[in-house]
Amino acid sequence: EEQETFLNKIGVPGDFIPYDSDNRRNVGFLMALAEPLDMLVSVDDDNFVWQRDSFFADHAVVCRGKHLEQVAHAPDGWLNPCDLLEYPQGQVLYPRGFPYRHRQANASLDIHESSVDIHLNAGLWLQDPDVDAISRLAGIVHTTGLKQSPVVLSPATWMPINTQNTALNSEALPAYYYIRMGCSLGGLSLDRFGDILSGYFFQACAASLGGSIRVGTPLVEHRRNAHNLLNDLTQELGGILLLEDLADWLTAQRITGNNYIEGYEGLAGALEQQADSFQGWVWEQGSRDFLKKTAQRMRIWLSACRTLLGK
Repeated sequence: EEQETFLNKIGVPGDFIPYDSDNRRNVGFLMALAEPLDMLVSVDDDNFVWQRDSFFADHAVVCRGKHLEQVAHAPDGWLNPCDLLEYPQGQVLYPRGFPYRHRQANASLDIHESSVDIHLNAGLWLQDPDVDAISRLAGIVHTTGLKQSPVVLSPATWMPINTQNTALNSEALPAYYYIRMGCSLGGLSLDRFGDILSGYFFQACAASLGGSIRVGTPLVEHRRNAHNLLNDLTQELGGILLLEDLADWLTAQRITGNNYIEGYEGLAGALEQQADSFQGWVWEQGSRDFLKKTAQRMRIWLSACRTLLGK
């Protein structure tokens, strides 16, 4: 009742954020935006703080403004965050949402020191990394530590971002709507990719607005809840196929706008306009309708953010 009262007050339609779904965390994001805050931290219910004294300090890098950091540039445009983690030799891990067409032996990262303004910080995971069901079905995955210091992505370097252990500067929150799932793509049910799509959409805006993304610490212990991996696979496959084309389109976008609200609104328009142009068997009417409905929901989200921010 408290949540519904809050949503009604800011003009959010009753069916915009469905019950009993991960999409519900959008209510928390909006409630946070209604308060004076410097940053928002999103943590999944099966992720546990590992080093309590540094957890908020590491995430608070999103509040520091411009400062020197180690910036990593990937020659092929993609950084694999699992490469920063320690895990048994012989395994090759990629996080959930990493496009399969870009899963290849990456050249060494070009790392240099530069002044950056970090708007999002993505912490990583011990024990059970956030990989997709295909990887879990193929073998045991387990991480034991961080083997490389945190890095900041160059503007031309991309990676998947989830909501397990992630912090944002408050000014960037309007571009971090958790995308609603539950549609059909080429006969496949789309789920478990709401956070991944929201992370990619955020990156498209940040890259155009001068916001940087840091990956590494703080670490959390991911004590993963029980899952039916075959069920996870059926829910993830649609998102995997969607991202093969959508990710490459996103990396080529140049979003205009003076702030995250304007940038996110521009991205919604570009997404809606592009929906009918994707080609391939997964791109049937349901897939195109999903992108168009997502663009509409992004605008509803922005309307709520404007109301809360008085803009």
